[in-house]
Amino acid sequence: MAVRVNLEILLPKSNSRVKAVGLLNTGFEGETAEVLIPLKFAERLKLWPKLPQNVEVRNFETPAGLTRMYYLEDIAEASVEGNASVKCSLIISEAEHEVLLNDA
Repeated sequence: MAVRVNLEILLPKSNSRVKAVGLLNTGFEGETAEVLIPLKFAERLKLWPKLPQNVEVRNFETPAGLTRMYYLEDIAEASVEGNASVKCSLIISEAEHEVLLNDA
């Protein structure tokens, strides 16, 4: 069952941060910590519309089929409900409307 949690995402290089409600246990799997963010959160973190130079365009398998998204490896720190932060990669989605945390 999916669970919603309070989440804070920080970009240490720019000190940009955003608070959000994120979904856990959605079946979003990965080998390392990743947070999928919609465009509105990427804008608030100043990652959109001008993407950083180190962005990778990747295709991800979703329930709707292959979808192109923007991958920023180890760019952020995320903390859930005030707990210790974890270094994570961000995935920017043009289609998703909720913040998703992977099950790594």
